[in-house]
Amino acid sequence: MDKTFPMKYQGMSLHNMYGTAEYQAIIDSQRYVLSEKFFRGETHYRLPDGFLLEIRTYAEMENKGNYDVRKAFLQKCTLWHDGCIFYEYLSSNAHIAPFKEWIRHQNGHRYYPFHVDLYGISYLDLETRQAYNYIPEGWQHHAAYVLGESFLITDIHYNPAENLIAYGGCFWAGPGNVMVGDFSEPLHFSPKWIGMQELIDPDYDTYDELDFQEWSAAHLILKCGSLQTAYPIKELRKQLP
Repeated sequence: MDKTFPMKYQGMSLHNMYGTAEYQAIIDSQRYVLSEKFFRGETHYRLPDGFLLEIRTYAEMENKGNYDVRKAFLQKCTLWHDGCIFYEYLSSNAHIAPFKEWIRHQNGHRYYPFHVDLYGISYLDLETRQAYNYIPEGWQHHAAYVLGESFLITDIHYNPAENLIAYGGCFWAGPGNVMVGDFSEPLHFSPKWIGMQELIDPDYDTYDELDFQEWSAAHLILKCGSLQTAYPIKELRKQLP
């Protein structure tokens, strides 16, 4: 290993960094912006069943000549219901829009998906108010950093008949892909997902990127522009870890 670029590991790590001392130290170092001095604006989103999501953004910017650099950034996110605070969380994600629909699970519970970081995904059980946060350690990176790059989830598609979930998104600045995993236990889901690009067209000969289209009774339907491809769910299950 090159000593000028020390790494803690090689390849992809699925280890959950949420709640670790290293990750918490990063969030704690930015908490000072949670004051009116650094307040940058407020946005509201109407959610199902009378819920409201309030996002208050706080940031400190530093001028570097021709451009501004963000020194610290946090969003205080509050779920409101019937005029009362239902749940609150902090997010350091500034790129992916919040999700506006519940996942209505086979177990009868509603789940709210959200981001506390650019990477990973979190779920709140609206019936119990329990949450599970997952942020992967990601691809190998400089040992001085806490996170490496991992899949950016932009859209979520649950199949209640099969308890499978499809995540649309990409690796940073990469072509679109769809990752699929088991979603039998939303608050303890397996982070081992299958990349559909690697299954269908690993050499990118036909599909240079993939987007989710729909779950049918027997297939996962994907698209690339005007092209469409169907992958059998029965075969997909064989590929799941």
